[in-house]
Amino acid sequence: MSLDAVVKALREVYDPEIPINIYDLGLIRDIKIENGRVKVKMLFTSGQMCPVAEMMAVQVKYAIKRALPDCQVDVEVDLNTQWTPAFATAEGRRALEEIFGKEYVEGLMKRKFVVKISRDVPFDPIAYMRERVEARYRVFKEWLERTKI
Repeated sequence: MSLDAVVKALREVYDPEIPINIYDLGLIRDIKIENGRVKVKMLFTSGQMCPVAEMMAVQVKYAIKRALPDCQVDVEVDLNTQWTPAFATAEGRRALEEIFGKEYVEGLMKRKFVVKISRDVPFDPIAYMRERVEARYRVFKEWLERTKI
């Protein structure tokens, strides 16, 4: 049972929103291996609002169990720590920059983004969300086209 084996297993689990593995994305905050037990502390990009937190914790547990069947696995979920791209590994940060652009990732790290909504203009939350999802889809589609083999 080694740290490298655990990390290799964690690199097989991907964030459902961002096509980067959870280890390189920086969602794994701590790994402890002692007495045949692996303890993993993880967080999520959307913190307390993550709708798939439980599912991802189960995926982490089973990925490690597949790689190291003789060990016990405990996954601690941290819903209070706010994720930032600064948590990502160098490889994870490069992947984030490929997908979203370097300027955007640097802005996230410095927390410079503020959404301005004019009170003079009626705000339609459904149209806003549709626009945001479509924009994100376009960015992902462009990234997918660039990285095709």
